Amino acid sequence: MTKENQPYSTWSESLNAFKDIKLPWGNNEFFMATYRRNMEFMNTTQQITAETVRAITEHQTEYMKSVFSKLSEQAKQPLSARSTEDQTKVAKDTIDQATEHAHEVNSIIAKSNDKVIENIQKAAKKTVDESASFAKKATGK
Repeated sequence: MTKENQPYSTWSESLNAFKDIKLPWGNNEFFMATYRRNMEFMNTTQQITAETVRAITEHQTEYMKSVFSKLSEQAKQPLSARSTEDQTKVAKDTIDQATEHAHEVNSIIAKSNDKVIENIQKAAKKTVDESASFAKKATGK
C-alpha cells in the first residue's frame, strides 16, 4: 500500500516530529512502533470489514434478484389455477431458499470474523515480541 493510500500517514508524519523528544514515562521508539502497528491493525480490520460488506451486498443482490424473478413468475399465474400441493411446495421451497441464504451470509461473516481474530492474534504477538525487545534494550540484557 502506498503512503498516500494509508489513512494514518498524516498522523504518522505528525508524530515523527515528536520521535526525538524524551518522555519521562517511557520509550518513544516503543510508543511509535505500537502506534504504527495499531494503525496497521485498524487499517487491515477496516479492509476485511469492507470486503465482507461487499461480499454480503453482492450475495444479497443476487438473492433478491432470484426472489423477485420467482415472484414475477408466480404472479403471472392466477392463484386459483395452482393446486394446494403446488402452493405448499412453493412456500416450502421459499423457506428453504431463505434458510440457505441465511446460512451463506452467516458463513461469509464467520470467515470475516476468523480473519479479524487472526489479525488480532498476530498484532498481539508482535506487541509481546516488541515489548520484550524494548525491555532487553532498556535493561541492557
